[in-house]
Amino acid sequence: MSILSSAAVLVEGPGRSSATYGRWHGPDVPVVWGSVTKLFLAGAVGELVVRGDLTWDTRVSTMLAPVTPTDVTVPPVTVRQLVEHTSGLPRLLPEQMKMVQDPYGPYDDARFDAEILGRLADLRNESLADRAPLYSNLGYALLARAVTVATGKPWIEAVRELVVAPAGVDTAEVFVASGQAPRPRAQARTLRGKAQRDWNPASGPFGGASGLWASPTVMLALLRSALVEGAPLDPRRAPNAWEGAAPRHTVHGAIMRQGGYVVVDTEEQLIALGHVVGGTPGRGSEKAEKLVKAALKRG
Repeated sequence: MSILSSAAVLVEGPGRSSATYGRWHGPDVPVVWGSVTKLFLAGAVGELVVRGDLTWDTRVSTMLAPVTPTDVTVPPVTVRQLVEHTSGLPRLLPEQMKMVQDPYGPYDDARFDAEILGRLADLRNESLADRAPLYSNLGYALLARAVTVATGKPWIEAVRELVVAPAGVDTAEVFVASGQAPRPRAQARTLRGKAQRDWNPASGPFGGASGLWASPTVMLALLRSALVEGAPLDPRRAPNAWEGAAPRHTVHGAIMRQGGYVVVDTEEQLIALGHVVGGTPGRGSEKAEKLVKAALKRG
């Protein structure tokens, strides 16, 4: 790794366990996991379904009715479609593609309701619904907002209650807002040690797509629960946000200056994760994947 980047790689399985930490990482230093967040939001939604609070076919328009402006019609997308990226919604809003400094931070709940809900019908490609998946951070932001409204508490609280606590992890160790951090967080820095600016999805619904913070050891503990059949993060329980073909499942996640990659193999009972801070902007998850694959190859 360069002097302007840092990496952590952890591997755990039968007869093997390893962990390495770079200069900005540590076992208990919180890092942001980007789209790995989606695993946890999808897991929480799955638990809401198990509890009977909603079904996979529940329309988010129903969940969002209390905050939807009277002149707005939210398209008939379901919870299942949002989890599986088959809603037909695009990856981002057109203007977000140009918001290089931070495409997520400006959209708190109020702005999301006022400026985005009314545009969803026009943004949606209905011909793709329930067909080929179209990866959508917007879709997961919509899901996070729906969970917040339907449960009456921030989506991260649903994740803590329904996914983190059952995994035996202290819920305070998993957070989105900087004010909730149990200890100083990892940050990319300049040669002079100054913290570099990064995206901040914590202020609103886009946090549900990419804003979850947890230390490497906490993430490893959470991934252990994915090996338990029927648990909220179990990739054998569908629908879910995992990628890859069984039995090895993966997820990438990145914001501008941090990125992660996680692996769960339900056959080998293996879990692994990599995380990178700094380096080429937006490429952290790719580097993390390479480091994890190299570690797995070494055995």
